[in-house]
Amino acid sequence: MRREAFILLSACLMSFGAGISAQTIYSTLKSFSNLTYFSSSVDDANLTATLSDPSLNLTLFVPSDAAFTALENQLNVSGDVFFAPSTAPKWATVLKYHFISPSTLTGNIANGSYTNAYGGTSLKITKGISGNATVNSTVFKIAGVGSDATIVQANISAGNSTIHIVDSVLLPFYANISSGLSRNSNLTTLNKLTTTLANNTAFLNVLGNLNTEYTVLAPVNSAWSNQDPNVNATLTNYVSSNVGLAYLWNYHLIPKPVVFDPAKFFNASINQTTVSVTTVSGLSLTLVREGSVTTIVSPNGNATIITSFNVGLTSSASYRTAIHLISQALVPPVPRSPREVFSLRKDIGNFLSVLGNSSQASLLDNPWFVGTILAPTDAAFAALLKQYGYTLEQLIAGSSGVNELINLHVFKPAVSLAGLANGLTNITVKDGNVILKANKSSSTGSVKFISQGSSANVVGVDYYIGSVPFGNGTFIVIDAVLLPTQFDIGSGSGPKMAPTPLTLLLSTLFAVSVLRFFEKL
Repeated sequence: MRREAFILLSACLMSFGAGISAQTIYSTLKSFSNLTYFSSSVDDANLTATLSDPSLNLTLFVPSDAAFTALENQLNVSGDVFFAPSTAPKWATVLKYHFISPSTLTGNIANGSYTNAYGGTSLKITKGISGNATVNSTVFKIAGVGSDATIVQANISAGNSTIHIVDSVLLPFYANISSGLSRNSNLTTLNKLTTTLANNTAFLNVLGNLNTEYTVLAPVNSAWSNQDPNVNATLTNYVSSNVGLAYLWNYHLIPKPVVFDPAKFFNASINQTTVSVTTVSGLSLTLVREGSVTTIVSPNGNATIITSFNVGLTSSASYRTAIHLISQALVPPVPRSPREVFSLRKDIGNFLSVLGNSSQASLLDNPWFVGTILAPTDAAFAALLKQYGYTLEQLIAGSSGVNELINLHVFKPAVSLAGLANGLTNITVKDGNVILKANKSSSTGSVKFISQGSSANVVGVDYYIGSVPFGNGTFIVIDAVLLPTQFDIGSGSGPKMAPTPLTLLLSTLFAVSVLRFFEKL
């Protein structure tokens, strides 16, 4: 009887002891119904044991559930990325970004930067007064790398630590490239130049797109002057126009695969220290690694990578884009004539041959060319020749018909993809008739040129042509040859109408019928 009573008493004491166990950050999080996203993320990111330590002396800015829901739209990701076993551990870095040391009540918070408790980028806290002469309150704002938050509920005790609930998730990375330009104080000059491209351009759509994946070489504020006066003159000319600025920007963009760590440009297994990369402009840059320093070599001066930032988030919790801050703006060589642009690409030789044998051949070497060249690819010309039964030699030997074709591809004024307005724009008009127009998508920024006989999509970017300071031309590569309503190369065969979709369909049906007829024989 005494033994049974002793066991019962022991059980009661153990139960009482468990009920008064030390309060922790983890247990406090679990007690709030509006913090389930964060607390569940803690579990899935394997941080439960870390935050269950009663000796922690930290301040936690914990986002509310509403903040997490808003983040899904801000990053264009599913909420599963925060909790799935394969992705949640990668999210631990973001969760830890919300901690500073030591535990601090709002009454003791001063304006300034606070070191992250787990070694991340500092958080900047500012406080101000809102309200009126009768009722006012102190507002605390926390600025992270990629987002800001405001304290909405303060001074929640969590053992030796303090929790403040905030209205946004603090991001240690940028949501998109545009966010990086506007939020980084070292990039204000680049951001100002970029916004001069005007709203809703194809280029700004790329920078603001949450799904964009590039390696960005971003010149810092002090990088926009060069000791060489000729290089400075070229740089000034670039930034003074939409097409020049877009061409300059594309010289600083490297397409996928994205390189987040500068050391990863190089193959360490073979001790590689020099590598060539092709930019979106189609021009190449040479990167050289010496020790921990990466230098970018260009014809008009070199730059070093100073520091790097991550951008965006994928469904696999990986970053989308990398921004590398560099010490000098990279000034691409200016194609002094249309012929120099032709030399940059290997897929437009047929159009060079046609243009070079036409009445407008002299423009190829004109250093003061002003206007636009739409250059169809070799594949586009191959399709045209097959469609009409011509050879390239016959096309080159043509006269009036070919000149009419060239007039659709070479015209004034200079048209830049960045400068085109969304929707339809009339490009050339003759005798009151629209000969050529452009259609720019407001959602994707893609551009299609439309003539009276065909249409062509833009492939790649537009090239800048200009002899400083007089030239101002653009060179755009397209995927089809633009045609007039009637196309005749002057061979005496008479004009050939561009086949309509109905004609092509009937021809196909006729061919199928013939094949089936012979199958029955």
